[in-house]
Amino acid sequence: MAKNGAGDVAQSLPVGGITPIIPPNKPEIEDLARFAVKTQTAYPNLVFKKVLKAGQQVVSGVKYYITLEAEDGNRYETQIWVQEWLHKKEVTEFKRLPMPGQPQDIPDAPTDVEVIELARFAVDEHNKQEHENLVFKGVVKASEQVVAGLLYRITLKAAKAGDVEKVYEASVLLPAGPHEVKVLLEFKPVVEKKRKLEPVGAGPPVDIPNASTTEYIIHLARFAIDEQNKKEQLQQHTRLVFKRVVKATQHEQIPGTLNPVYTITMEAGYAGSQSSRLYVAEVLRILFVPPTGFDSTVLLNFYPVPGLTQALPGVGPVTPPLASTHPIPITTEVIALAVFAVKEYNTKKGKHLAFNEVLKAESQLVSGTLYTFDLVATEDGKRSQYKAQVWVEPWETRLDMTAFDYVGPIPGAN
Repeated sequence: MAKNGAGDVAQSLPVGGITPIIPPNKPEIEDLARFAVKTQTAYPNLVFKKVLKAGQQVVSGVKYYITLEAEDGNRYETQIWVQEWLHKKEVTEFKRLPMPGQPQDIPDAPTDVEVIELARFAVDEHNKQEHENLVFKGVVKASEQVVAGLLYRITLKAAKAGDVEKVYEASVLLPAGPHEVKVLLEFKPVVEKKRKLEPVGAGPPVDIPNASTTEYIIHLARFAIDEQNKKEQLQQHTRLVFKRVVKATQHEQIPGTLNPVYTITMEAGYAGSQSSRLYVAEVLRILFVPPTGFDSTVLLNFYPVPGLTQALPGVGPVTPPLASTHPIPITTEVIALAVFAVKEYNTKKGKHLAFNEVLKAESQLVSGTLYTFDLVATEDGKRSQYKAQVWVEPWETRLDMTAFDYVGPIPGAN
């Protein structure tokens, strides 16, 4: 057996599951990554840069799972099967990962084993959280996006026992790091929207900059709430009250005409209440040029963003304000978010902390959810306590590490 080679890493490995390699950039692992880059033919002239993540599994030899970065700026995932006694080294998979911030459709998602597994996880996790009994029926489509890990958006079919199949959308996060954890960020039914007027041949939506302070957009948001109150015939104490605009987009109902459709995400609450939630309004402006001078505004659709009732953070930019917090159980989701915080801290500060455990967790509603963790991590063999915060906005699929502070060494730790 070769000295200091990839085979030495596996001498004491248990048969079965994938074991993380920490740190991943060991010389023997980098050699395997270079071998994979040189051997693959799908991406010509590719040049290896560095290893980002690695794991290994004993399977009649050792299979290595390596995520690497190439000089072209892209990330790639490869699997290499090594059988030392046969002097055999084979690249069994090599694929490019989606670029950060750019969702990419997954080809053949309905039959992709990994996507199906994630969809089943989403249904099971939803059933636990909401005490439902949905049964997974199949995947319709899916996409993936790099966000300090991998974010999967999956459209799937599920049904309650004896009921017809319905379509749902799920967002599942696989945080970057050595721990194989999954987090269900969102699970909601796909609702068929009924419109008074259906835009035909709509042009692509365009974001409206500074929508939260644009008077015309605020006017349209107030109009949408007034129309919804009229439609529902709400009494004074149950009427919705406008709070603020979060964002807005515009597109043409029919390209080349003067009939724009505005999609406005806003915050509103019931009169006299200190809580609010997010709503989406779709407003059509029908404009006719002189001499008729006809001008009309129509509310096409108005619906709440599911599951986002919250305490008012106040008017202005969406930032996590200080508010009351409450303890939460240390669930798989909490651990995943803590792992994400450690990974983000390592990336931003050039550190090599390894996540150990969560000691305590709290959350607060702040136009999303702000999670605060007391966690333990190890660096250079020393265990220390840290306090971290992660801000989650499911409707934006946004995940930010907003604080990560050293607390002190763990008493009695080496």
